[in-house]
Amino acid sequence: MARKNRRKNRRKPPKKKTKNNNNNSPSIPNWLKQINQPQDISDEILAKKYKANCAVCKPRRGGKAKTKNCENNPNCLYGLGEESGPMWDILKNIKRNGPDTDFDMKQNYSGLENLGATCYMNSLLQSLYMNKNFREGIYGWDGIDEEEPEESVCFQLQLLFAKMQCGIKKYQSPVAITNILNIPTHIQQDAQEFCSLFLSYLEEKYDNDTENKLIEHNFSGKQRYTTTCLACNNQSFTDSGFYNINLHLSGGNINKSLDAFTEPEVLRGDNKYRCDECDSLQDAKRQLSITQLPPVLNIQLLRFLYDMRSGTKKKKNNAFTFPLELDMSEYVEEEESIYDLYAILIHIGQSAHGGHYVAHIRDGENKWFEFNDENVSPININNVGDVRGRSNRRAGNGMITSSNAYMLVYNRRGVQMEDDPIPPETVRNYVEGKNQKHIQTAEEKAQQKMELEELYDDIRDKYYKWRHASEITDKTKFNWIETSWLRDFIKGKIRPIDNSEYLCEHGNLSPYLLSRMKRISPVSWDMISEWYDGGPELNQDSMCRDCVFNEILAEKRTHEKKIFVFKLNKGYPDGEYWISKSAILEYKKKNPQIGSDINEDILCAHGGLRLGKFKRKISAEIWDYFFSLYPESTTISTEFGDCEICVSEKEQVQEEIKLQRQMRNTEKTMFSDVAAKTKKEIAHIKTPGNYSLICKDWVNLYKSYLNNVNHDPPPEISNTHLLCPHGLLNFDPYDHPDTFIISEESWNGLIEKYGGEGKILVVVRNEECIINPEVCVDCMNERKLVLEREKYCFENKVVNISVPKSRYKHQFPQVRHKNQFKVVTSHDIKIGLLKLQIFEVVDVPPVNQQLQYKKLKLDDNSTLFDYGITENCYIQLHLVSEDDNLMAMSKSTKFVDTTYSPSVEEGFKGTGLTNIHRDQSDVCAIILVQYITYLGRIFRNRIFI
Repeated sequence: MARKNRRKNRRKPPKKKTKNNNNNSPSIPNWLKQINQPQDISDEILAKKYKANCAVCKPRRGGKAKTKNCENNPNCLYGLGEESGPMWDILKNIKRNGPDTDFDMKQNYSGLENLGATCYMNSLLQSLYMNKNFREGIYGWDGIDEEEPEESVCFQLQLLFAKMQCGIKKYQSPVAITNILNIPTHIQQDAQEFCSLFLSYLEEKYDNDTENKLIEHNFSGKQRYTTTCLACNNQSFTDSGFYNINLHLSGGNINKSLDAFTEPEVLRGDNKYRCDECDSLQDAKRQLSITQLPPVLNIQLLRFLYDMRSGTKKKKNNAFTFPLELDMSEYVEEEESIYDLYAILIHIGQSAHGGHYVAHIRDGENKWFEFNDENVSPININNVGDVRGRSNRRAGNGMITSSNAYMLVYNRRGVQMEDDPIPPETVRNYVEGKNQKHIQTAEEKAQQKMELEELYDDIRDKYYKWRHASEITDKTKFNWIETSWLRDFIKGKIRPIDNSEYLCEHGNLSPYLLSRMKRISPVSWDMISEWYDGGPELNQDSMCRDCVFNEILAEKRTHEKKIFVFKLNKGYPDGEYWISKSAILEYKKKNPQIGSDINEDILCAHGGLRLGKFKRKISAEIWDYFFSLYPESTTISTEFGDCEICVSEKEQVQEEIKLQRQMRNTEKTMFSDVAAKTKKEIAHIKTPGNYSLICKDWVNLYKSYLNNVNHDPPPEISNTHLLCPHGLLNFDPYDHPDTFIISEESWNGLIEKYGGEGKILVVVRNEECIINPEVCVDCMNERKLVLEREKYCFENKVVNISVPKSRYKHQFPQVRHKNQFKVVTSHDIKIGLLKLQIFEVVDVPPVNQQLQYKKLKLDDNSTLFDYGITENCYIQLHLVSEDDNLMAMSKSTKFVDTTYSPSVEEGFKGTGLTNIHRDQSDVCAIILVQYITYLGRIFRNRIFI
């Protein structure tokens, strides 16, 4: 180990720096000096320039093909597309190109195409389709009142159900429904939320247009809350409807969860009930009862809960047992209270933010099927309710146990129709036409498959014959072939050989296009030219000596350029000629862009030498070299000096500048109080006399004019913007940063010289100061309010949130390693909504937030404007325990039941399911609904408002 460390720490000796002397100067190689015409190029040099001597690439070990071709090696014939493309995988290509009778024909029931992440939607649509009463109701929609029925979800659902029932394809696509509802197909949404929103949407669109209340008659039940005062036994009743029953998993089975659902609760302490009879808060007993059950009973299992510790949504994988036959007589007084399980919607996966949705549904023949997007397959009763392959042993006793079921659908016994409903005639005819077209397409694809297989066999045989013959055995005889043609040939694309675009002006193979050519044996060339025709043939005699000679000449020029650049870097203080510095800098570049005259920019308009350091001296040898490259250049000897006319003009300009400086210095002395560096205000005046106020912006322009001869004189003086409409001052003259006080003499002198208006006179007498015109108090206060409002009002700007150290910081992963972050908000947002925005950014619930600004705790009902918070300010986020905050919140709030109030999933914002365009406050409201829902699950379906 010590030896390794010594070897690692051993430093290499520094390289010796060599001085630029004659021994290190660049030179032209001897073999280049010997070539002065094309005939001087030997066969060895010609082969080297055409890379004919490069090593031949071989396959990888084990005979595996190379995945990447060596483009700069004409002898590499691997990695050109072998083992890929239609030639190598013909059956996969046919499947990708269209329907096939072996793959796309329906076997039992039709599946639904997954459009990206729409498995949650497919599972619900399949359960609705398998409900024959619901399907018949959808078929009964006529859309008479619709202007464009094709743009209606009811029509597209009717068409989709008809395709699934009468179509012959293995699966259908719900893309029309997602397009109309504007649902993003790449985002997986909450399935329970989609169920509530979709049924509400259909109820609004369908039930309002027809006398048959399809959604209400099939899915709507009734419930009642009974609250009994324990002091006077007075009872109050609240009736409401429901479309599903939400059950917790804590009971372990459906009976215990239903008992907990209807269990009475005593309201006492901070949660007392206000009794109208007693006219005071009293202890009370509250109980939920079901008064009427719907024909289709949807039971939602609350598997997705909000974890207050981690601030994230999590899935509970608890096992839950439910029967195939559900007797609801214990919970409702109805004769028809026996329900049969017909659908189970399942979420597969450990995370609440991902996974996959499938549906297990029983048909009219009492057979169970798994609906997994495009695939529909029968399953054994022992596998119902869970992931395929896991046996459900209790299914034989009429009970199902599942760790992934999140929605159970029961049908009231005897209400479902036995036969399949019949779609409308127009829709049925449309589907029949699609079926005929599908059969025709399938037959065409089958014929195409047979033809491609025959073609594949032919191309494959030709390729292997060519592959064995392509290796060059005689190094003196070979042919050239286009690389792109070889790729097409290997991939099965047939076209004639065309080497014409690779010919040089001499009719040979261009060495500049060599990276797009490959070298093959004459035998393999004869094969492919016989099979596919084309040309011209390029062989060992097609290598162009003239083009190689031009390339060698360019290489010579490169070496010469290095030599003369080396000489230029030496410098020639006693040189005989002038040359442009910019031309030298441009010439040193790889691709110089120099005009015909390299000295054009050092010549003045009079034809003489330009003034300034734009030129340098060089030797006669270097000038001769440049003149040979640019023969139209102007030769200028160092005996010539600068242009006399330019020198005279320069002297005149300098004299004019000198006069301007003297004049402006005189003006500085005349108006010394204006040109002073420090700003003077009324409070600084100690000497009695008459003064004037002047705009500071004009003074700054005047100072720039005095200090810089290139600046133009300032404009007229204008103080009118300092006066209100009443002709009085609209500002406090004792405290205004945009004014400057000068003497009355200076004011009069400036007005006489530059003109202007708006004189503001300041008369100082001993300790008395008189200002004319006076201050307009109303206009001054109004102006202050406008400036103050502009300072503290902002829309959609950044506010910085700093997170100091806290013992609770480790509980929130998003801020565990963060000291600050940014939130986009506005001045009129309340602190409570700001907490919700913070919750959305870093997943810290509002109940764990305490916000402070300048050590002042911020109240949830106040706005940012109330605290004087501006954009880019820093607000401190202190993390606190939720127990303390929840206790404080409960003392000032009341409980309201929202067990059946559907919340809007943020993922459906802007879709047709909500049909609402929200501003920033609406987004905060959405987050608030989500957060309140999470709290409701914690407090037994009761939430704070």
